[in-house]
Amino acid sequence: MRWATALINTQKEDFGIVPVEAMAFGKPVIAYGQGGVLETVIPGMTGEFYNEQTAGSLSEVLQKFDRVRYNSDVCSFTARKFTKNNFTGRVKEFVNEVYLKSISAL
Repeated sequence: MRWATALINTQKEDFGIVPVEAMAFGKPVIAYGQGGVLETVIPGMTGEFYNEQTAGSLSEVLQKFDRVRYNSDVCSFTARKFTKNNFTGRVKEFVNEVYLKSISAL
């Protein structure tokens, strides 16, 4: 990642850890706009999305990417929101919420 300009993430993932790791290294992410990246990547600040898994759609966002500068400190700071401690707490809250809803429906 040290010499990379950005990470290109081409697949939908429920929670893509690789884009968060790239941002932790101060690298912006170019991602297919589906799945977990919608919660981790901020267009124009920490990366960009493309909406179709086609060469044309990726090419379009790459052209836009060349015109936008990304601050590595902003990328790193944003990635910190998804550290193990923060993520674990959010997962616990979510599981607890689902559990309480399911038992109240009984």
